[in-house]
Amino acid sequence: MSHPRRLLAVALVLLTLGVVGCSLPTEGPSSLATVQKVFVTDTQAVGVGEADALGDSVHDAAVRELVRRGYQATTTASEAQATLRSSWRVNKAVDGRVSLALSITLFDPSGRRLLSTDSGTALSANFWNDSTVRRAIEQVLARLPRPAPSPSAGK
Repeated sequence: MSHPRRLLAVALVLLTLGVVGCSLPTEGPSSLATVQKVFVTDTQAVGVGEADALGDSVHDAAVRELVRRGYQATTTASEAQATLRSSWRVNKAVDGRVSLALSITLFDPSGRRLLSTDSGTALSANFWNDSTVRRAIEQVLARLPRPAPSPSAGK
């Protein structure tokens, strides 16, 4: 293997490890493993009409997916063991086109980040709709472990 190819292979491996590391829990699986109740905040507005119009869809899809995965979605942050925040990553091209990616972060009550991930490559803003939001949320929240059964579940 030539020297440039070897360098390219090493760079690709390091890049892959960096991307994987960005989507893993920062506090370790044990912190996430104790979470059963999650409060979902409203999606932060970014001033892009297409993204801001989907805020309710993001919130609703996150609540539904958390419940489907076995978590309890709470109505207040004080009841929760973690808070899920969502935001849009906005890329504006020189020609005016806007691309969006959905970012999801899960925090414990003290503000420590438990999970930080996003929907991946930014897509054209006009591509996003209720269906693509739902799929992105399902994909992102699939990285969460199943919650441990509550102590009262066996009683």
